Amino acid sequence: MQPSSTLTLAARARLYLAEHGRLLILLGLMILFPFVVGWLTGSTPTPVRARDAGESSFWQSVVAQVYILAILAISYNLMFGFTGVISFGHALFFGTGCYMVAIGVKHLGLSFGVAIIVAMAISGLLGLVMGLV
Repeated sequence: MQPSSTLTLAARARLYLAEHGRLLILLGLMILFPFVVGWLTGSTPTPVRARDAGESSFWQSVVAQVYILAILAISYNLMFGFTGVISFGHALFFGTGCYMVAIGVKHLGLSFGVAIIVAMAISGLLGLVMGLV
């Protein structure tokens, strides 16, 4: 393989696509998913009002929940599979983060992005306090 400084832009692009092409296709399919489901079900993937939300929004929420629970499963695999440590403590931080986002958006009126940052900070502080013990 040649050093990257001597490769042309087209050659570097081909190498990048060869290494990451499958991931880019998967990303594209994930982006198109709500629109394909909306087309198949006859509902809009981006409703203006909650009342207009149809099957497309339902399947988007199902896929989002699957991804969130997959992250939790990966963390369990990391704890139990690779380290052999039996600990259910990180589920506390997972749940705390979820509840903090919901409370921040619904009751405190924070935007979703700000609520996520606040929830990460609170979960991190909780983890720090628990780790000190």
